Amino acid sequence: MDEKERARVETRVCNVVAASACVERFTVTSATRLIEDAGMADSLDRVELCMDLEDEFNVVLDDREVMNALTVQQCVELVVEKLQAQAEKVRREQRMVEAQVNQPFGGVL
Repeated sequence: MDEKERARVETRVCNVVAASACVERFTVTSATRLIEDAGMADSLDRVELCMDLEDEFNVVLDDREVMNALTVQQCVELVVEKLQAQAEKVRREQRMVEAQVNQPFGGVL
């Protein structure tokens, strides 16, 4: 993932955190602490954040990882990791399909 795409992910995560925490967007940066700065001390807040991030990025996150995240940056890293894993899975599947398409038919036509 290039830096431009990573920056877009960070912006979107900040937007999600701000909406989930009901705080002004300009107050949320990658350095924002989820509990101290965004007021997300309640475990229900974190579960909702996890679901909101999953919806925003169409990924499946581990609730425990989101619960353990202390900053917005850590949430960004979780999302980036999942997006990269998804992209790699798609690339593997594409290679498998290409390999199947390129296999000879053994003379049967």
